[in-house]
Amino acid sequence: MSAIPPARMNESWHHDTQPIRPRAMWYWIALVMFLGGIAILVSGVAQFVRVLSQPPLARIVVPGSATVQLDAPGEYLLSYSLRAATEGVSSNQPPNTPSIQASVTDLATKQPVTLTNNNSFSLTNSDMAAISVFSFNVNTPGQYQIDIAYAETPPTTPTEILVMSQNVFQTIITFFKHMGLSLLLGLLALIIFLVTIIRRSSAKRRRLAGG
Repeated sequence: MSAIPPARMNESWHHDTQPIRPRAMWYWIALVMFLGGIAILVSGVAQFVRVLSQPPLARIVVPGSATVQLDAPGEYLLSYSLRAATEGVSSNQPPNTPSIQASVTDLATKQPVTLTNNNSFSLTNSDMAAISVFSFNVNTPGQYQIDIAYAETPPTTPTEILVMSQNVFQTIITFFKHMGLSLLLGLLALIIFLVTIIRRSSAKRRRLAGG
């Protein structure tokens, strides 16, 4: 029976003690990426459902004002109410709505917020129907004062009501961004997991074969 040369024994021992690559920590990296994708998706769905299901943030009889607490940055809309009720007044949108003027003030800084004419949005749900008139962006959550007045001689009837809500279109875009990022993280996690398990299995077979 021939003896194994010491050099060969040392080489075999050294080979057996080397860690299998890629390291098993890549399983954990894949798991963290997968869970991160799930968290992003859940957050996007929760925000989407919240914005779609929430009632108007304010209903303002024209002329009038309201102070609102805005807890989320983003774009907000001031819209003519086609069906709403506040202060005992109801409104039905006429074909020709009188011009109005509006202002939004950040109560923390006392600075006006820039308003943009926006009549490209309409919304209908069980609580209201509305057509947008102005939009504005909020960068800092806080309290804001909304002032609405007629830009010309006010009509005798009907009474106008403006509603304030978060821009649903922007929420939909944000939702798809969340979903895309979630899918990307999930795909990367799957690739990392498969590559790791295949290469580690191959390395184990080579070790058992003495390669």
